[in-house]
Amino acid sequence: NFMEPTIRVILESNENWWNNSFTTAVIALLGVIGSGYLTYWINTKLNKEAFDAQEKLQNSLIDEQKRIHEDNLRLQQSITSQNIDASIKANARIEWIQEVRRTASSYLSVLSKLRNINLKIIKELADIEKVDRFISGCKHSGKSHKAIDAHKENLLANYKILKHDLDVMEVDVIEYSEKLLLFFSEKSDHKAIENLIIECPNYIVTMKKYFEDYNRKKFEEVGLSIANNIFELRQEFRRYLKIEWDRAKNNE
Repeated sequence: NFMEPTIRVILESNENWWNNSFTTAVIALLGVIGSGYLTYWINTKLNKEAFDAQEKLQNSLIDEQKRIHEDNLRLQQSITSQNIDASIKANARIEWIQEVRRTASSYLSVLSKLRNINLKIIKELADIEKVDRFISGCKHSGKSHKAIDAHKENLLANYKILKHDLDVMEVDVIEYSEKLLLFFSEKSDHKAIENLIIECPNYIVTMKKYFEDYNRKKFEEVGLSIANNIFELRQEFRRYLKIEWDRAKNNE
């Protein structure tokens, strides 16, 4: 049959076409699937990287915020501690200043009493000198001076009482001198106050030395020194306490 070869050719051609078309379709399908999977894999990878980066950034921000919070907390604690320390130091300094002021005031009061005793001694010596001159005049004139002698005895008795007052005052001066010296160190800016304080007991020593000599001029010299010492000490105390008060206010 002449048609058989023709049919066979057609069938073989169709079969080849079908096979080719199927193969092409499969390849195309696989290409689409592969492309889709590749796209999915790439997107998944990119999304994961983006997520990881975002998570890392968030964790980094959280850590940074924690660090800042901890730093701020430590700073606040440090400031609070410093303020407490400064407050304690300032209060301690203020209490110290008040104690120095009270002791200095008492000391100046003691020195003023010493000056008053000095003035009384000078007055008694001046009166004794007047009586001695009067008695001397009476002796030259031959007049009786028994009443004047009795008056002199009274003056001498009062003079001896002042000696006792001077002994009592010596104890107070030494006591307050020692108390004040304990407040001050060996710094150069304390030297002026220290020297003035140390001088004061010497005034009493000098007065006691000349007490039996009835030397009014020596007592006048010592009295002038006491008055000057009181004035200079008052000025030095004011200056020093003002400096310390300013330091306390500035938390130095």
